Amino acid sequence: SAVAADVRPRVIPNVVDTAFYTPKPSGPQRGSFTFVTVSDLVPVKRVDLLIEAFNAAFAADTTVSLVIGGDGPCRAALESQARQQLAAARIHFVGRLQGREAVRDCLWQADAFALASSYETFGVVLVEALACGLPVVATRCGGPADIVTPEVGLLCASEDSSALRDALTR
Repeated sequence: SAVAADVRPRVIPNVVDTAFYTPKPSGPQRGSFTFVTVSDLVPVKRVDLLIEAFNAAFAADTTVSLVIGGDGPCRAALESQARQQLAAARIHFVGRLQGREAVRDCLWQADAFALASSYETFGVVLVEALACGLPVVATRCGGPADIVTPEVGLLCASEDSSALRDALTR
């Protein structure tokens, strides 16, 4: 059998149930803006970097908040870090989200999704957020580079708080 001379790898993404993860129902305008992240609270997810960048961008803007969904070994340290920020009152830890309904509902309460990981093979929660109609901010840490386009969000350098701050601001 002959093999094609121009064989290129293709990315076949994980699937997301777009009948379940849908754009959020319309509701009244709140006059505020909420970023959300959902992950295991482990070092590779760099939620510490997200807290730092969020505070740098929005310490003085009381209309912007950050919701952190998830649990893990870094939670206590992350909560301590958040309490020391000028924006502490607007950084909310909601714990582990039990089931996909809880994840979707958390996404529906937000205006944008942020992922600050130092490494991701794909980023299922990114496609769930996109299916819910949220723009995303993500670091160039592997998988997000195949998902996040200028039409749906912003990519920034990983491990760079200033780049993440600028992307959140945009």
